[in-house]
Amino acid sequence: MAHPGGVAPPPPVNPGPIPAPPPPPPVNIFRLPMPQPGMPGAPLFEGKYPSDFLDVFETTARNAGHQDRELPGIVHRYCKSSVRDVIVNDPVFAGQDWQAARNRFKLLYQSGESKLKSSFDKLRSYCKKAKKKRMIRDEESLDKYHRGFTRKAADLVASNHITQKQHDLAFYQGIPDSLRKRLRSRFERAVQGTLSSTNPPSVEDALRIVRNHYDLDDIDAFSSDSDSDDSDDSDDSDDEDSSDDEKRKKGKEKAKEKKQKGQGEIER
Repeated sequence: MAHPGGVAPPPPVNPGPIPAPPPPPPVNIFRLPMPQPGMPGAPLFEGKYPSDFLDVFETTARNAGHQDRELPGIVHRYCKSSVRDVIVNDPVFAGQDWQAARNRFKLLYQSGESKLKSSFDKLRSYCKKAKKKRMIRDEESLDKYHRGFTRKAADLVASNHITQKQHDLAFYQGIPDSLRKRLRSRFERAVQGTLSSTNPPSVEDALRIVRNHYDLDDIDAFSSDSDSDDSDDSDDSDDEDSSDDEKRKKGKEKAKEKKQKGQGEIER
């Protein structure tokens, strides 16, 4: 077919393959150098909290480009001399199995893991003092008691030093007597039976019940002066103390007047 004008269009030009995009620029990986032992920022193990030390040492070494297989042979450099003398001759640290070396390290210093020295006697003493001082008077003081209890209890249950029931009983016994009596029916509903040393409410249930007691939106809650028995007792004692003070004061005044009167009679 003839093209109008008698001139055929040029054949299409084959562009050929599309060139590949240029490669991305190389990425420079900056590694933090491993600090020398004894330098600021260098991990140091002195016999306490081995898990914390191993985590810091491992992260620092990896960031410096060390492979895990290298870590067993250099960890001793970041320990005090008495620890270094223990592990440097241990065959586990002469190998390249870092996980085995970690486990061996923690086994050697397992007693140093506990960050808080606690005991059941200290826990019970804390609860006894809280009860005697009537520490729990509102939600704020309840939270304060709970935080102190948690700190004292530490890992006593996890380490099998006490049972969960002993733990819960200790918390319950720290609640003031007047408050426990007032909320006894609620505690018994929580344990679905009779309260006893072998059937105490859990810490969670005790917290919930006491917290609801101070919650003004709770239909069964008392007003903010819910510890009226406690305050009445203290008011009564205050009244008694003040009346005693007044009696003593009046007695002193009378004695003074009598003494002055006697002196006047002598002068006459």
